[in-house]
This record gives sequence, C-alpha cells and structure tokens, in this order.
Amino acid sequence: PIERHLVMGFSRPLASNGAMTISAVSVNDLPNSAGYTAAVTLIAPAGSRLTCGTQEYQLASGATEHTFLTPLGNTTVGYDTNAGAAGSSVMMISRCAHYTRSFV
Repeated sequence: PIERHLVMGFSRPLASNGAMTISAVSVNDLPNSAGYTAAVTLIAPAGSRLTCGTQEYQLASGATEHTFLTPLGNTTVGYDTNAGAAGSSVMMISRCAHYTRSFV
C-alpha cells in the first residue's frame, strides 16, 4: 500500500541552518463524503468559457486558468472558445484535495 500525505504547513530556519519541520495529515484521515469539496483548476486557451459541473467561468483575454470548488464524485469539466474549439472530460473527485486538468 502507498501512504499519501497532504502537507498542511512547513517552517525552516531563516539562516538555513537547523531542522525543518513539516506538518502533514494522512489523506486516509480526511473525510470522504459529499459534504466536502475539492479544488479543481482548469487550464485552457485564453478567453475560453470554462465549466465545472454546473459552474461556469469566462476567462479574460490574458488569463489561462481558473479554480473551482466542487463536491466529491464524478464532475464533468470542459471549455469552449469563440473560435469553436472545445474539450471536456469527466474527473472523479474522491478526496478533499486540489486537482488540475489542462486542456492545452
């Protein structure tokens, strides 16, 4: 089995000498229920209209990414552009974490 941890914080000495401390929690200890959300960052061509489940976001002309908060479970994410290019996929959001999906 693989044990994964979510780093919650860290510190290190200013002089770069001495011990570094890392605070982490096992992902197995995080709740896994529909009441919790995960962050999903979508990366797409500038100016695209992004969708995450029932949420939509219009990217500005210079922006290429946006982060949504979405419930756990199967989530459809996608984008479309004024030029007619489009893409979509289904992501399984299974834990309280940060997911990234690039369409470029």
